[in-house]
Amino acid sequence: MLVAAIYVVCYFVAGMFVFPFVRDFYMARALPSGGLVAAVQFFVRGPLFAVAIAMLVWQMPTPRAQHAVAGSLLMCVIGGLAPLLVPNPLMPDAIRYAHMVEVVCSNLVFGGLAGWLLSPRRAILPAAASLGVAGKELRA
Repeated sequence: MLVAAIYVVCYFVAGMFVFPFVRDFYMARALPSGGLVAAVQFFVRGPLFAVAIAMLVWQMPTPRAQHAVAGSLLMCVIGGLAPLLVPNPLMPDAIRYAHMVEVVCSNLVFGGLAGWLLSPRRAILPAAASLGVAGKELRA
């Protein structure tokens, strides 16, 4: 649940930065309450994104720093670029581009934090990977 909470924080902080650029577009529309939006992000999107990142990093026999980078890249693509690259009849280009910057930045931070936090406790050391013992536990 910590990762889902981090997602909600990143979501709303990034939203505060983009709001001045999209305010006029959204003022003309009925929007759900902030509590409902937060609940959906916390109970649905956050956990789904956490599972996606966990599945990725648990399969990577690399150090935690690389798990953080992989989480960032995964979230930038599946949570930011992929859904917003294609023109959308419900969202004008200027709004879509503003959201693309917002979501890519917030997901970059979220993915990095989640990749680090969801990394297995015994993520291998960089030297061990170069020696070909990836995935094996080192004994001191």
